[in-house]
Amino acid sequence: MYRCKSPILLIGFNRPDYMVETLNSLRKVTPEKIYFAVDGPRHAGEQQKVTDTQECVKLIDWECEIKTLFRGKNLGCKHGVASAIDWVFKEEDFAIIVEDDIIARPEFFQMCDILNTKYAQNDRIYMISGTNYLPDPKHVNSYVYTQNFTIWGWATWKRCWKDYDVHMSGWDSPEIQTKIRVNSPSWFQWQYWKRTLNNLNSNYMDTWDIQWVYHCIRNSGLAVTPTTNLVTNIGVDGVHSNTQTDSHYMDTQPLDLKKGGPADYLVDAYYDRAIVKKKYVKLILLDCIKAPLRPVYKKLMTYFGTK
Repeated sequence: MYRCKSPILLIGFNRPDYMVETLNSLRKVTPEKIYFAVDGPRHAGEQQKVTDTQECVKLIDWECEIKTLFRGKNLGCKHGVASAIDWVFKEEDFAIIVEDDIIARPEFFQMCDILNTKYAQNDRIYMISGTNYLPDPKHVNSYVYTQNFTIWGWATWKRCWKDYDVHMSGWDSPEIQTKIRVNSPSWFQWQYWKRTLNNLNSNYMDTWDIQWVYHCIRNSGLAVTPTTNLVTNIGVDGVHSNTQTDSHYMDTQPLDLKKGGPADYLVDAYYDRAIVKKKYVKLILLDCIKAPLRPVYKKLMTYFGTK
């Protein structure tokens, strides 16, 4: 049985049943160190579920160094997750980030351990992802380099996170927007990110991950993505999702880590183009449909927020 050497940041909120499943999957790799972060309740009726999620730390029944961060009040997805990652990087140079609805194969943790050593000082590599929407078990490599930054089971370094800005300062600058456009894999993906970043900048979304993608693209970073899918997301009931999508409960496949990666640091253009066709064209169309409703939503949130 493989034992994970890298520290893991495990993030939860009010879903103890999901947390139990995630911890059961981590038991397969018995991590040596876990940072356990749980956001606070939004209201009194949520307190018990939050407490039950905190109590899940007792399920770590193997030899493991455990540190906890239990919030007294709710910070929300945006600041709750971002500050939890800040917390772990006050202590560590590298961490694997797993949220409470992520079930990862053991190969994911082994890959992170291997690539941490390989890329710790490589300024081109900004993250390691465990999710592959287009798995190819027959691929000649164990992983490829992409400009798609998927955070369902991922890892990064303190050197990459240190300049992360949850407020996404600079997005209004024409120079920065030009750089994001140039670094985007395709016109369609640029259109999606432009719309999404504008929406985030207008406070339509309580999230942290879009800012991370912005940070990676702005710095010309690359993501390492396995050639098979190593992660499944079981979170069909949560803050941002209440229905199952085609991105939930994806099949996972074994990964032969002995193949290694490409000889040079070139983006896998085939993979990035295929992801655009599979995901981004549909997302742009959905955003066009939602766009007229956003001003109404913002007015309602402003009105009720003052009550």
